[in-house]
Amino acid sequence: MKIGLITVYFGLFDEALPPTFRQERNDLNKKIEDGLSVYGQIVNPGLIDNEKSALNANQLFIEENLNVLVYAPTMAAPPIYFQKSINNLNIPIMCISPQEFLVTPEDYDTDAGTEHSTLVGLTMGTNILVREGIDFNVNILHVDDIPSSKELKSFFDSIKTNKAIPSKDIEYKSVIEPKQSSKVIKAVDTFNKYSLIAIGDPIDGYLDVEMTNEDADILNLEIKRITKKELNDTFRSINPKETQNLMNDIYDNFTQSRKVDNDTMERSCRLSLTIKELTEVHNAIGGTINCHGDLFRWNDEIGITGCLGVSCLADEGKLFSCTGDIPTSIALISAKIISGSALYCECYTIDFENDTILIANGGEGDSSINFNEPNLRILPEDHYMGSNGPGVAVQFNINEMDATLISITPTYINKKREWRIILAEGRVLDSKHHNMEGPNTMFKFNTRSAVESFQDWASLGATHHAVLMPGHQKEEFKAFTDLIDIKLKVVQ
Repeated sequence: MKIGLITVYFGLFDEALPPTFRQERNDLNKKIEDGLSVYGQIVNPGLIDNEKSALNANQLFIEENLNVLVYAPTMAAPPIYFQKSINNLNIPIMCISPQEFLVTPEDYDTDAGTEHSTLVGLTMGTNILVREGIDFNVNILHVDDIPSSKELKSFFDSIKTNKAIPSKDIEYKSVIEPKQSSKVIKAVDTFNKYSLIAIGDPIDGYLDVEMTNEDADILNLEIKRITKKELNDTFRSINPKETQNLMNDIYDNFTQSRKVDNDTMERSCRLSLTIKELTEVHNAIGGTINCHGDLFRWNDEIGITGCLGVSCLADEGKLFSCTGDIPTSIALISAKIISGSALYCECYTIDFENDTILIANGGEGDSSINFNEPNLRILPEDHYMGSNGPGVAVQFNINEMDATLISITPTYINKKREWRIILAEGRVLDSKHHNMEGPNTMFKFNTRSAVESFQDWASLGATHHAVLMPGHQKEEFKAFTDLIDIKLKVVQ
């Protein structure tokens, strides 16, 4: 049996990570290859780190006449690398997340979150398969367990014997009458009354956060795209007195995890007021920003991230996602209205021993998710430096509570455009990974194990961005999705 191995790598964060990082990902690639070799002959083109290497890998796979493909990301990377690697290959696909920890270390920080982001990379890849209606299987396991995995052995045995491989696609059927509460109706009406603004397009190749104009039309969305000129002009026009007032408010309400110098604070507060002004001018309830481009980090006029501004606007009920992800802004806004709070996040890693997943973000969010003692903190966002230095990252605690996790995506299956929300109910535990440059918590699914539940999460099409909200909101979101013409897929 010939097995094509697809391992991806992304150099966007190289400057923030140790110089040994790429070699460590090469080592992981080799470890995955060695583990899979018990099942067949491995065709390994090495790390795929751009579209050209993806096309080269695709050509190699075609020439080798493979039996099966294994997608095993070494980290989060643009899913276009995966897409181009599998073009014109109509063979079974196994998507695995080769985890590197059995338990999430207490000192886990933002660098580690990027270095070991195979779980994030998993959903970046599986989402584009779901979008196009391509069948696949998912397996999450520790990298050392690849050669002894019963699940992988069963999968490869089914390939050898030409047995059908079951697929998973669950549409939630409400047990009781969906709650068409005033909050649900308000969430639906909000998208008719307000626009969304996009300050920056998605990162090149981030297919799992993209949407088309036709997708927007299904939900009757009005999206206004902010130009670099409008952003810079607004930034220059901000009143220094307003900037100082916001700085005073931040200093009064936040402690400093690490010292934020005055220039960094001034620039971040000015950018915060810029984003606020743009929402008011365009009658927007929220939207998206992409800090990793020439509108923010590499814009000489601004040159920092916008996390402080996103956090300040969340306090006012205007929710923003990152990396140009308009779909997730829809999830954020609806979750905020329905549940009262909405935290933009990613699912970083599985904790096998405690049966949980680490949920975190890069330094922004809606602190109202903790109504008691959020312990608001600020620090320079050194992991995402811009041409004018760091922006200001925001941290706060999340207390143990019942919670719901959702992700949203458009699909185009059998030439039919639809939307779906993937939902899982569970419970979050107290925050403890305080070395991360942002809010974080451990999520425990209500259903089966963290591994099994997250495999369903990925199989149903969740993107690498999610929204965490307080309480169990399944019935409310069933009502919401019915009213707004979105399919609801629930991790059972």
